[in-house]
Amino acid sequence: MDVKLLHSQPCVNLYGYAQHKIKYNPKEWKNLRLIIDTGSNISIIKKDKFQASSGKRTFTIKSLSRQLSIEYVEVILNLRHNKTKDMIEKKQFYSMELSDQFKFDGLIGNDVLSKFLVVFDLPEKIMFIKKNPNFQYGFLEYEKVDIIYGQGHIFLPLRLNNSKKQIFIFDTGSAISYINPENLKNLGLVQNRKLKYVDISGKMLESHTYKAKTVCTPSKKLCSKNLEFLSGNSLKNFITIKEAKIDGLLGLNWIKDYVIAIDYDSKMMYIKKKGWF
Repeated sequence: MDVKLLHSQPCVNLYGYAQHKIKYNPKEWKNLRLIIDTGSNISIIKKDKFQASSGKRTFTIKSLSRQLSIEYVEVILNLRHNKTKDMIEKKQFYSMELSDQFKFDGLIGNDVLSKFLVVFDLPEKIMFIKKNPNFQYGFLEYEKVDIIYGQGHIFLPLRLNNSKKQIFIFDTGSAISYINPENLKNLGLVQNRKLKYVDISGKMLESHTYKAKTVCTPSKKLCSKNLEFLSGNSLKNFITIKEAKIDGLLGLNWIKDYVIAIDYDSKMMYIKKKGWF
């Protein structure tokens, strides 16, 4: 499936309709522009795009700068790449009011992506492969990396500047990678430039970026050079998992250099440098 990079975020165009508990009309298609966002553990659709299947509820969403209480309703959606066959069926989306700076109809998070074996060739393409336990997927030329999949997030171990393993959130929805400020000195990252960015709450922030000489997989077989990281508030209280502390997140500036397949069930990531055969 083709992907477009809009406002520095990977976006797909899909047709969607709401499937209600009482009745639905599959002819009520809507053309949707959706971000593919592995940094989100939920899938979201703009308020009033579709008829709700639940009453109003609230939940707390975290950003790097603050916590917000968000009001939402549930919408059950079927999504298609074309109008002939459903690709995503009867999946729950959170319907909510989004910031005016959010130029999309919604996003697809890990709650939906995890139903597939997903292959990312960003920013150009993405493949949704239906799971088949009797089929052997051909990733022999890829490096295999164990990941942590918890709380609806993907956590990937990497080595920065030949350090011990650091744990990063795999985030296709972020244009640039991010690292905790307490790691900068220990890892020897060099200050680079000031950068303005908008966080998930719609707040405009400014911070310095830093460069790592090398960012490698745990085996050191695959390495990126001079990768840029934002830094500001720490992620250590943003997401906590019992298996490890979180050191940062990996955005598109790292992801775009690789073809990456994720098997959520086996907690495995397959990585290949682009241009390698």
